[in-house]
Amino acid sequence: MSNNMITAERLKICRIKADQTLEQIGILAGVHKSTVMRWEKGETERIGLPTIQLLAAHYNVSPAWLMGADVPMNEKTEIPAEDDRDSEIVRMFSELTPDEQKSVLDYIAFVLSKRSDS
Repeated sequence: MSNNMITAERLKICRIKADQTLEQIGILAGVHKSTVMRWEKGETERIGLPTIQLLAAHYNVSPAWLMGADVPMNEKTEIPAEDDRDSEIVRMFSELTPDEQKSVLDYIAFVLSKRSDS
């Protein structure tokens, strides 16, 4: 199985285990739910590193594991950040409780919906 398909499978497992919808993960990652669906089907060649880091922090799994590496699921191996701001956002988000994370996601959805209303 290719790393792309392993990543796809692991993304879907994590989302289902977290009891979240494609739309909720799309809001978190700043993409449409159809993009998340393509990730989970292995139809996307590459998911950006900041997105992998964000999702790994959200699901509390290793970014390397999420990308298909043969490492323990929760091993906290670091992947160098492409952008310090993205790393800081991921770090802060991962420190929130699940309820606080949901509030943040709800707020982001609200802000994005206002952009669409304009």
